[in-house]
Amino acid sequence: MYIVAVTELRNPIEVEAARIAEDIGSTPYEVRIALTAGMPAVVLTTIDKELAQRVLSRIAERGNLVIGADDEYVVDSESMVTMKRFRMDPDGYRTEEAPSELLPFGDVLAIVRATHRLSTASRTVTKERSFSAGRAILSGGLVMTKTTTRETKQATDAREHVVYLFRRSGERPWIMRQDEAKYHALGPQMQPTNALNFPLAVTKLRENSPTATFDTRLVSVKRIPERNVSLASTQTGVVVTSFTYGVDLLAHLLAMHVKQQEAVAPYRR
Repeated sequence: MYIVAVTELRNPIEVEAARIAEDIGSTPYEVRIALTAGMPAVVLTTIDKELAQRVLSRIAERGNLVIGADDEYVVDSESMVTMKRFRMDPDGYRTEEAPSELLPFGDVLAIVRATHRLSTASRTVTKERSFSAGRAILSGGLVMTKTTTRETKQATDAREHVVYLFRRSGERPWIMRQDEAKYHALGPQMQPTNALNFPLAVTKLRENSPTATFDTRLVSVKRIPERNVSLASTQTGVVVTSFTYGVDLLAHLLAMHVKQQEAVAPYRR
C-alpha cells in the first residue's frame, strides 16, 4: 500500500483541501478533516504507485511539504528492538532483549513520544433457573422453574505511553513502553512507579542525543490511519482491538519528515 501524507502546509487549509480533493478524487470536506486532525496527515492510501507519485508531486509543486511511503517498509512496534531491560553505556544503548544490538547515541534521528491504545469488548451470556409459581400451577406441578437468559456487555479502553527511537542509519527502530520497561538504568534517580520513571527516561534519551528531533504530537493524536487489528475469542466472547499500526505508521512518517528536513538543511536544529 502506498501512502501520501502532508507534513506541512504552505497554503491556507481551505484552499489546499480543495486542491488535494481534486488531486485524489475526494471531497474538500473529507480532506479538510484529515488536515485539521494534525500533521502528518494521511491524504491518500492506494495500491496504485503511479497515482501516489502523481499526487505527491502535485501537492509538493504547490510548496507544501509531503511524504510518500510504502507501508511494506513500516516496522511495526512488535518487531522493533524493545527497551525493556535497557542500559545506557558510554557508547550507546543496549538491552537484554537484543544483546547483540547497539544503538549509538549519535545515531538517534528522532525521539517520538506516542500513545498506544487497546480497546477490549466483552460479551457474556448467562442463564439462570428460578422457581416459577405460575408455571407450577399451569403445569400441575410438572414444570417448576423458568430459565432467564441475561446478556452483559462491557468495554474498556487501555492506553500506554511509548517512545520511539528512529535511527539515522535506517536500521531497525527501538521502542520503550512505559509499563513494561525496567528503569534500573536511571540509578539513584529511579522512582517508585512507572508513571514517574518513564518521563525521566525520556529526558535521559534527549540528553544523550541532543541533535535528535523530539516530537510529542502523537501522544494525543486525533486521527489514526485505519488498519485496526482485532483479536477475538469465540469461547470467552472477548474482542481486543489494537490501534498501534496507525500510530506506528504516523511515527515512521514523522521520522521520514525529519530525515527529509535534515537533507535540506543539515545544520539546522
